[in-house]
Amino acid sequence: MRRAIARVGLGTAALLLLVLPGARATTPDRADATGTATSTLFRLSAGSTVVSAVGDVARAARNGSTEAFAAFTSGRTDGTTLGAKERRATDDSSSGSDSSGPATLSVPALLSIQQSGVRLETLVRDAFSSSTVSAEVGAVDALAGLATFDGARSVSDIVVNDDLARVARTIAVDRVRIFALADLLARLGVDPLKLACGAIEQTGDLLGVSQASVACERLGEAQGGIAGAKSALDAAAADLVAARDGLQADLAGKTRATAQANRDTVAGLSCGALDVICQTNMLATLVGYGATYGVDVSGSPLDGAKAAVLAAIDATLAAFDALDRALADLAVVNGGIADAASGTCAATESAARAVAAGVPALAGTLDPIAGAISDACGGLLVAVRAVLDTPLLSLGGVSISVKATARAGHPAVEVAGTMDEIKVGLDAPFALPVALPEAAQALTEQIGGLVGAVTSALGIELPAPALEFMAVDSGAGQRYDGAWYAEGSVTLLRIHLPSATISLPASNPLGLLSPGGIAGARAPRASKSAGTGWAAGLPATSASTPAVTLDLGAFDAVGEFLPATTAAGPGPGGGDGTTAPEVGGGGAGQQQLPTTGAGLGVAGVMLGAGALAGAGAIRRFLRVR
Repeated sequence: MRRAIARVGLGTAALLLLVLPGARATTPDRADATGTATSTLFRLSAGSTVVSAVGDVARAARNGSTEAFAAFTSGRTDGTTLGAKERRATDDSSSGSDSSGPATLSVPALLSIQQSGVRLETLVRDAFSSSTVSAEVGAVDALAGLATFDGARSVSDIVVNDDLARVARTIAVDRVRIFALADLLARLGVDPLKLACGAIEQTGDLLGVSQASVACERLGEAQGGIAGAKSALDAAAADLVAARDGLQADLAGKTRATAQANRDTVAGLSCGALDVICQTNMLATLVGYGATYGVDVSGSPLDGAKAAVLAAIDATLAAFDALDRALADLAVVNGGIADAASGTCAATESAARAVAAGVPALAGTLDPIAGAISDACGGLLVAVRAVLDTPLLSLGGVSISVKATARAGHPAVEVAGTMDEIKVGLDAPFALPVALPEAAQALTEQIGGLVGAVTSALGIELPAPALEFMAVDSGAGQRYDGAWYAEGSVTLLRIHLPSATISLPASNPLGLLSPGGIAGARAPRASKSAGTGWAAGLPATSASTPAVTLDLGAFDAVGEFLPATTAAGPGPGGGDGTTAPEVGGGGAGQQQLPTTGAGLGVAGVMLGAGALAGAGAIRRFLRVR
């Protein structure tokens, strides 16, 4: 229980006994027993967005307020509650159980839950009161992939009678994946294209992602291919401009229509074999057309002169065809240059292939370049996605239980658990399975160190996350009003990434992977060795990131038992009338109902009674920051 326990003197204790709700001056004629359990499978917050799933409250009490209460909530987001249900029993007639079957519950982009079944049971009998909440869920997705679960089962079970108050809480998680880097960066407002290739390689090495090792090599190849494509397009455009200008100079003063008409005229000229006058006039006509089209046919035989003039006119018409082709090809090439201006892989490859298809003469040059871009950019994308899609942390086969039993003379809290798998990235850094909480300290140190190394390797000055693994707090003993108590609190995992101001490159080192491209320039080549994660000397900009916190498997169990009066009541503290026996520390804070948000009065009593204990609290917190 992450709550401080005050130390107060007996004078203060006596005063508090007068004002705390539920404080007892004498023991009752009948045993007074209360048990409360609360739990949340997970609670995830990113800035102002908060989601939680699989929360329940169970409470059973006898004597002062004999009742049994159970409540369950499948999930909760800002302003939306999913699958809420509760039941209450105050006597035998209202006792019973309620169940619900499979259901799919979701809030778009925030939370999706495949619920297998929920059962609430509340019983109030002459001999006991009990409350049970059991739930099973399948796939759970929080904040569009930021945390995902394959399945989980949880049970809260409370029994109170004239001998004890027993609260048992268990949770089992099949597999949970936490903080895939792409989703984490998105929630932090950081464009993954701001990462340097060196950061991808270093992060991938820490996460055990082998594909990441070629990120910088593939980036260099992709940049070279894009530069080659641009150069080839520019050269093609220059050649076509030169061809256009030459043709336009050759055809100055001519039109296709006139040339075609002249050809038709020349082709129609003919004279009889003995018609000397006609032949003389025809030759003069051919000499004139020859002068127009740059061929001297004076003195040539009539048939030879006609053929030479027709060939010259045909060459002019062919030049008009060549000019049309040059203008069309130039338009295609200029379009490709414009399309490739963003410098992205997709745009440049597409532009090169489109020009190669539209200008077949360039296919031999551009098709191989487009293929090289595809290979390099594809390899780079595989390397980057492999890192970004890898969860920062994953757990599997987790089973945790806490049992708090409050009874006269023998209060006890038992916490136990096992874990079959825990990974940072794709590596398994710890020998598993392990017993919990015994192995928690070693797990916290090792896992916390690796998680911090990963966020550091990203090269954008993210702060190291605070990791709190298997935080256990428990206490058992007797309070000064004579009540015996047993309290246990467990949080399987808490990861907190504080808000921060981080440093980012002004340009995008991996921008060539972006569909939108990099406005005005190609992405700069990244550096592996620069301390900031991108090339030294490049302009930088700052950005603010929100805090991100995940609490996984958090639950409390609180039992309190005040025996019936059978003899002179005990003195303040234990049976010898001196001090209360203590086993661990104690104290429970206000809890929230998952459906109504109402505070539990008994928890307030526990807080006050814990403050009166006077004995030193033994608290166990395993923390890495």
